Amino acid sequence: MEAAIDLFGDEAATAVAHCGLEAWTDGRADDFAFWVDIFRSLTGVPSAGAGN
Repeated sequence: MEAAIDLFGDEAATAVAHCGLEAWTDGRADDFAFWVDIFRSLTGVPSAGAGN
């Protein structure tokens, strides 16, 4: 998360979303999950299991 912010500043969440989309379309499920976690951290979106 910190590296994304350092590299992309205010656009970090957008850049990370693009990385996640690329991983998804390439069929790299583990990479996709990684990028989703980073995106959620950047945007404050709770994880899928939060509150359960």
